[in-house]
Amino acid sequence: MIYGTPTNVLDYIPLGTDTTAVDCVGWFNSAIADAVATSGKLYIPAGVYKLSSPLTINNATGLTIEGAAAAMTGSVGVTYENNSVLSFDTAAAGTDGIVISNFIGVSIKNIVISQNHSGAGGGKGLFMWGGHDFTLENVKVNQQVGASGIGIQLGNGSGATACFVGRVLNCKVYSAGVSFYAYHTTSITWDSCYQIFGIFQFVETTYSTVINCASEGSSSFAYQLSNCYGMSLISVGAEANALGAIYLTNACTGITITSPVGIVNNSNANASIGDLVHIDNGTTACNSITIINPTSLGPNAATVANIFATPGTGYTDVSGVTGVYLSKGVGGDDTWQKTKLTLSGDGEVQSFTATLVSGWTNVGTPTLAGKFIKKGKLISFNLTITPATSIQAGALARINIPWSAAFGCGCNVTDGNAAAYGSASLGDATIYMQSTGVLTVPLTIVGQFFID
Repeated sequence: MIYGTPTNVLDYIPLGTDTTAVDCVGWFNSAIADAVATSGKLYIPAGVYKLSSPLTINNATGLTIEGAAAAMTGSVGVTYENNSVLSFDTAAAGTDGIVISNFIGVSIKNIVISQNHSGAGGGKGLFMWGGHDFTLENVKVNQQVGASGIGIQLGNGSGATACFVGRVLNCKVYSAGVSFYAYHTTSITWDSCYQIFGIFQFVETTYSTVINCASEGSSSFAYQLSNCYGMSLISVGAEANALGAIYLTNACTGITITSPVGIVNNSNANASIGDLVHIDNGTTACNSITIINPTSLGPNAATVANIFATPGTGYTDVSGVTGVYLSKGVGGDDTWQKTKLTLSGDGEVQSFTATLVSGWTNVGTPTLAGKFIKKGKLISFNLTITPATSIQAGALARINIPWSAAFGCGCNVTDGNAAAYGSASLGDATIYMQSTGVLTVPLTIVGQFFID
């Protein structure tokens, strides 16, 4: 409840008016104007209020708008009983709901915005831009206006149209478009929010946190970040989304993702994405990405990796990997995995391919199995060469490995009978062998080196 003496919207609506059938826009605008000029508080009692055009609020400072309650049940639809519902259902296609601009210190709490006007013309349920120091708490948007709809949008560009310093708490959006959209926002927390059918979308968002939020049934990735800096996603969940949970693109930098959980994602059976985290560099590479304690349960059979990166991805650290909870592991660009990715946990051992290039005498075709662990710029590797019948390293025998920037170092060489063959030298993506005798058992090379 709002303390003090708030402006009550029912004081502006004639007694006996059926607010579900009569357009209440004029009365709401009068109540808002008086609240801005006097108490700074507008109270909306429980009920359904028909609104045929947007409620536009400009230059408000210290305004609080509070309803009696806001609850939504089911996959679509609104439970109206005892709720304060602003219904834009009969508005023209493309009409926005509440638009607040050039504001300071605005708070909105316990209201439902219903936006199911005919057609697929889109529109925004709640649109706030050009302001700061705000709170949205228990705001629910039930939106069925097509794929171009936006449930709650914060910010509209850089500079004077941006939003910063705010909190979005326990808000829920049903939308076939974008449920939560942040465009040029800074220092904002999304806490315990939920979306179904749409997405969380963040564009040029900085120094912000998404915590304890959930997404279900998106036709794409659940959380999409583009050109964002210094963001943290903490204990976010994504279930039954068509592609994956988290998507990073276009120079996302300094992103920390802690304890993300994906459940039965990638229902589209896409074989070239990460169903938990997908890093797609777009026009500019993503860099300095940290992923901690990742979990992906029940991935689609077509999923090739739970965490996936495209070529050009920068430094990425993934820690706390547990095979049972990340069964498809980490994949994507081979160069990224070998030079920019650091793993820890029971999935930190990765495979690499090596090639015998000269100086070898083989009977049959040998097999090469390489394993490595990367810790920052330190590579520890084990390469086993198994002869088909026999194998022998002659003078200047060489093996190519996939680290072209390797600094020179020495490697230990043994055979399957634990007989030592001295050391091999490594440099410029090549292992240079000492001569061996004819071997019918595997030859193993173990070493460490630093990369640029």
